[in-house]
Order: sequence, then C-alpha cells, then structure tokens
Amino acid sequence: MVVLTMALYSGVALASETRSGRVDIGFEGSGVFPSDDTADNAGYFGGNASYGVNNWFAVGIEAGHAETDIAEEGFDEGSLGATPLLGDLIFRYENESQFVPYGKVGLGVIFWSFDESDEVANAGIEVDVETSFAAKFAGGVDFFITPNMILNFEAGFVTSDPSATLKFGNFSVSDDIDGDFWTVGGGVKFLF
Repeated sequence: MVVLTMALYSGVALASETRSGRVDIGFEGSGVFPSDDTADNAGYFGGNASYGVNNWFAVGIEAGHAETDIAEEGFDEGSLGATPLLGDLIFRYENESQFVPYGKVGLGVIFWSFDESDEVANAGIEVDVETSFAAKFAGGVDFFITPNMILNFEAGFVTSDPSATLKFGNFSVSDDIDGDFWTVGGGVKFLF
C-alpha cells in the first residue's frame, strides 16, 4: 500500500512542510526480527510523537508492543512480550522534495513480560523477565502526501539485555537473555 501511494503521488509537485515548532503524531506497524534464534519473528504496533526544535532536529517519544513465541528444539516455552518506551533524538535532512530522510537515536526502557506455555506451567516453572534499558538506532524516510499527512518507512536496531529468572519451587536461576531485535516497517504521521 505504501508503494502504491508513493507511485500515485510521485508526480505531485509537493515540497515537504517546515517542521520547526510543529508536532507530528503517528502510528506504525513493523516486522520484528529477534537476534535470538529461539524467538519467532513478530509484528510490532505502536505510536510516536515528535516536536520539531528546528527544521533538522526534533525530540520525540515512541511506544508500542510486540509479542513473540519462544521455542527451542521443537519445545514451546511460551511467549515473550516487549513494550518499549523510548525518548527519541531525530535528525532530519530537510529539502525541497516531498521525501525527508532522517536518522534516529532512542533511549529508554523495555517492559518485558513472559507467558509460560502449558507445558512449562504444568511443570511448575515460572519465568520472570525484568524491565531493562534499551537503545534504538534507526533510519528512515518521511514521504509527504499532503502538507499535513506523511507516510513513513523506517528500519532500526534495538538493543536490550534483560535478566530472566526461572523459578521451580524454592530453586531459582537468573541470567541475561538476548533482547536485541531488528525492525522494518512503516506508518502514517499527521503534522500539526
């Protein structure tokens, strides 16, 4: 759909709007590709908002949720949920076209959750994953389809190393797990 819209509007002589002193609010959907090979790929849905400090720099916030199944050697362990909350520094290359490339650095936390599979729960094992620091490094392009409506594409890498604790009766063991993942997706933004 994004490609179709870009093709339809590519002939329109529309320059990007100034974003200095303006707010954009958006919604996004992305594919999530975990670094840990025991985790399945998943979908991410979220929202974002940013304020243009000037035409080339903005500060923002983003949040969303993704959930992936964890399985090792055919054994279903459960599902791992990630809810990031990040503050973003966004660097834009403003120009006279309707395409505005940008780079983004986000810092914040990921609230992790784990839902044990029936097999794990029936064995009396509980899994607790702690909230952890996260950093995001991303790049993308905003495509103005009207002066106040933007389609965007973004690819990024999120790094986070949460600690997981497995509990079985009075016994527990903790270790860091690989919470890193890649994202590729897009969305829509509205400029106010």
